[in-house]
Amino acid sequence: MSISRQAALSALDRLARRLAERGVRGHVHIVGGAAMMLRFGTRAITEDVDAFFAPAAVVREVADELADDLGLEHGWLNNAAQSFAPLFGEQAQWEPVLSAGDFEVAIADAHCLLAMKIRASRPGRDDADLAQLLAACGVTSLHEAVALYDAYYPDDRLPARATALLEGLLGGARPAPFMDGRDQSPTE
Repeated sequence: MSISRQAALSALDRLARRLAERGVRGHVHIVGGAAMMLRFGTRAITEDVDAFFAPAAVVREVADELADDLGLEHGWLNNAAQSFAPLFGEQAQWEPVLSAGDFEVAIADAHCLLAMKIRASRPGRDDADLAQLLAACGVTSLHEAVALYDAYYPDDRLPARATALLEGLLGGARPAPFMDGRDQSPTE
């Protein structure tokens, strides 16, 4: 399944309006490839819309109703990226895309998207998004990338695949140990 930028915006607008008509208060916070497509317009399509949403059961139900109406697959809107959400460090700043009543659709800020893409670091799949986000955030060295990642995920080591991918994109050396003595170079 593929969803174009226009189809995603239309589906999200209809979702927000339908939820508002039902008096639902909540949000859809978009991350991942759909956020890249909507924010930067560098992708023509996305496979799905990864998001954090509430109230989850109602949003999922209405999204599935819309899937039937619009010819989309059930699960076009999903929370599969939930495991990449930063919980203990910096939090995303959500930038509104549209709203209806008390229901808002928003996209994570570029710094949070970069931290989440670093965490995922799927070679061959996240390279272009990482390059776009590194440029958008002004990150030019591996040390800066690791510092940003650490701000969002202070208790999680940078995955080895992320270091390798970032080194390839930035052409930099491994980061120096931080002042607190933690060496961010992975041992995986």
